[in-house]
Amino acid sequence: MIVAQFQRRLADYPYVANWYVNASTGSDSNDGLTSGTPFKTTERLGDVLCPGGSTLVIQQNTVLHLAAGTYNSLTLSLSWPVGSSFTFDIQSDFTSSSAITLATVVDTVQSASAPVRGRITTASGTFVDKGRIRSTSGANIGAITYSTGLTSATDTWVKTWNKDLGAGNSVSTVNIASGTTCVVDTLTVTLNRLQVRMPGHPLGGFFRILDTILPNGVDFPNTVGGSASILVAQCQLGGGTVTRLSGNAQYRNCRLTAGSQVAFLGIPTAIVWGCVIEGVLFDSSTAVALTGGCCFNGGSVLCGGQTTEIFSSLQLGPTEWLNGAGLTAIACSPQAGVYITGAQYGFGTLYDVGYNLQADVRVVTTSASLLGLPATQQIVMAGNNVSYSQVPIAYPRASVTFALLADTSAVSTANIAAVAAPWTEFVLSDVQTTTTNAANQTVGIFHTLPGLDTTESGGQGVVTLNLQFDEDSADVETQVVGFTFHIVGGFMIIRNYTFLYGTTTGGAASIVDDGATGFLIKASPLFGTHRWFSTVRIVAKNLQP
Repeated sequence: MIVAQFQRRLADYPYVANWYVNASTGSDSNDGLTSGTPFKTTERLGDVLCPGGSTLVIQQNTVLHLAAGTYNSLTLSLSWPVGSSFTFDIQSDFTSSSAITLATVVDTVQSASAPVRGRITTASGTFVDKGRIRSTSGANIGAITYSTGLTSATDTWVKTWNKDLGAGNSVSTVNIASGTTCVVDTLTVTLNRLQVRMPGHPLGGFFRILDTILPNGVDFPNTVGGSASILVAQCQLGGGTVTRLSGNAQYRNCRLTAGSQVAFLGIPTAIVWGCVIEGVLFDSSTAVALTGGCCFNGGSVLCGGQTTEIFSSLQLGPTEWLNGAGLTAIACSPQAGVYITGAQYGFGTLYDVGYNLQADVRVVTTSASLLGLPATQQIVMAGNNVSYSQVPIAYPRASVTFALLADTSAVSTANIAAVAAPWTEFVLSDVQTTTTNAANQTVGIFHTLPGLDTTESGGQGVVTLNLQFDEDSADVETQVVGFTFHIVGGFMIIRNYTFLYGTTTGGAASIVDDGATGFLIKASPLFGTHRWFSTVRIVAKNLQP
């Protein structure tokens, strides 16, 4: 009888809309179904919903209510019916100040050339440095910003205002009018460990955790599917020695606290919407996209894995950079890439270095006009000081590039750093045949930017390199002895390949020589997908007597 009752009760759990946990007043002998009969621990809640690690199939919108307090861990395994739109929310309590009426408002202007810093003032009430500010009236109720520095208790700088449009929608950057009321929120729930397994991925439902302090991060072991269904919203991340975030997820209007390294781990892509970063964002062997008006308030980025086989990538939408004295804003170690799609701008004290790029790193910007990150030394590439005005620029022997997405002069070597002897540079229209060394050979470097002078071939997205060279004249024939090229792609496994006549190492290559006026090099790594070539070294022998 008892077993049968338990089984019937267990079958009812997917249809329970609300669950309650209260560390102060709860008891794990309660049923957890009302605010008057809450569980005491999140461990008990997890055991009830997913006994023995079983998967709970969500059948309606469900909310887990966490009252103020500190909770050790919560482990869940969830699934949704395909095509459903049910939400599964963890909603934590928080407190708010009395309403504050904004006397003046200056909205942030996201521009690299003429940025405007956001600022709000009030005649009553007080702001808190780095505090979360939420609008409670006007056209954008629920929009959130963070204080980025007080000039007084009633006057504060702020980042962009961002409004979370809810599950299934994005986050919008909005403007707030004078006369709007707002409150300063204080989070009161700490959850030390959260792991949510979603087999496959939600395929129709949404998981959200809101307004929670997560000192040690979150773990979503979902390596397939997109991140639009898994949302960490309005939370505080950081406080542990290293705060680890893993899995496909979106982080919306969150605060990444100072003094912490917040590490994004794993293969999936994390989307960071409108967050403020006060510590170190560590992009380790994964892809992180910052969008929707993020702000680094004394924060910085470390991009690049500690392994040699996995690539790290960072996408930067419009981003505000503040108070960077003594810091490098973006430091990229080998096997890292940065893609700049929005204006980089900032205020306050300058960063010491904007971009510090080691070997085997590439940065691509959609426009040089986006490069406004405020720094004393704007770029360091393979130990060389560079300014934004020099972009595009590359150091081929270190395989480090700062490129423009669209550049009609990309095949030119004009902006490529000089190559030390005995190397000379080949240009696309001319194979050098006049400079030889003691062995009567000409050695050169030709540099090609990502995706240029390549064509797709085969059904697997393998890139084939095609380079056409014209010789000086029909009677001065140049024999290509061999060449080496450098590949970066896929999960950014990096390799060097050398090809000689009759010998190939790790791929396929051919040199078509017409015996008179030119030659064509073709090369393909024949492994993996989505690869491009960064540096090609060509060894040619001058046959002229």
